[in-house]
Amino acid sequence: MTVSGVSNTIYPGAVVTGTNVATGTTVAAQLSGTPGGAGTYAVNIPSQSVASTALTITPYVMTVSGAVTGPAIATGAVIQSASGTVTGTVVGAPVTAQITGTTFVVATGGGVVTSGTVVLALNVETSWYGKSFGANGEIVKISNVPGNG
Repeated sequence: MTVSGVSNTIYPGAVVTGTNVATGTTVAAQLSGTPGGAGTYAVNIPSQSVASTALTITPYVMTVSGAVTGPAIATGAVIQSASGTVTGTVVGAPVTAQITGTTFVVATGGGVVTSGTVVLALNVETSWYGKSFGANGEIVKISNVPGNG
């Protein structure tokens, strides 16, 4: 996806909507250009033909003003649980970027955690296996089946 005329920062995990954009399309990684701005981006649904059009790229945002248990909130941390006053869906989401000291982009859901506790984990094991090679930021094929099949 090639983007120009950006009015806000584009974050990994942000949802992409617009005319003829497949439902569920998200930003996977930035491939070139100004960080978070104009440039080329990989998306999770790569085989789309979308004419030049205005797009809306909206990150799922989590704002935390409660306690944090476990590692500090950082890119790659996975939200294990949230209790207290929680608005939105944040559990199970990996943190993809930090906007401010208490505002983060998460891969799914988004919400606000106030007067509560967020439990995080790093190095969460997944059952996904790489099926192809790619440079940093490139899309690769994955499967939940081990081996070369």
